[in-house]
Amino acid sequence: MGGRRWLAQQYEAVGLQAHIDGVGNVFGMPRSERRSLLIGSHAESQNYAGWLDGALGVIYGLEIARIFAETPDCAGFAIAPVAWADEEGHYVSMLGSRSFVGDIDEAEMDRAVNVDHGLALRDALRAAGLAGIPRSLVEPERHLGYLESTHRARRRAGSLE
Repeated sequence: MGGRRWLAQQYEAVGLQAHIDGVGNVFGMPRSERRSLLIGSHAESQNYAGWLDGALGVIYGLEIARIFAETPDCAGFAIAPVAWADEEGHYVSMLGSRSFVGDIDEAEMDRAVNVDHGLALRDALRAAGLAGIPRSLVEPERHLGYLESTHRARRRAGSLE
């Protein structure tokens, strides 16, 4: 949660309205009524892709929002960076994005447990201070689309490329 709060501060620093929803997604929404392009990735690391796969994708979204905010020629185009929670399925496959589009009901949330250590999702959300915080739902009229930003490092001869 410390990392999520830091990210929310970074979103605010580039002029966005930041919030963390009830499953831990972190959003940076433009303060204007203009339609925006959602750009992001997942916040957690995972074992089977590049170790910075999600984290760098989240930072790419932040940096694109920063550059667009600082570049006069891009000022009319709104960027909304997002960091999805648990896309890699530690509790529920694609928890954050599926929650955002309304594809996870309360019963699935109640049944979800961590595949590594058995902690119930509801207990984890409570411990993170997210119990009772609403889950954000997509507002299609607010967004132009979504761009997934990822980074996959490959090992080659002892180095990363």
